[in-house]
Amino acid sequence: MQPISLAELRPIVESFLAGPARDLDESRKLSDLGIDSLTTLNILMSAAEAFGLDLARLDETASAPVTIRDVMSLLEDLRSSSESTAT
Repeated sequence: MQPISLAELRPIVESFLAGPARDLDESRKLSDLGIDSLTTLNILMSAAEAFGLDLARLDETASAPVTIRDVMSLLEDLRSSSESTAT
């Protein structure tokens, strides 16, 4: 399965912003976009729903995402976890 791309995540992130994020890239800090921890959680929940992932599988030791890349990595970890238990 293909990794989650920035193009797939962009509309989800932008839905929580006041407008389009023209300079959204993987290394961009969420805080630089005005995204706080609660909004980050909402982004994760929306993305998990959009990609058919189960947030209940989120490792309690996972650190809070700081960048867009961190969000993408966390979602990929959830996807991998879901796929490994499905087989």
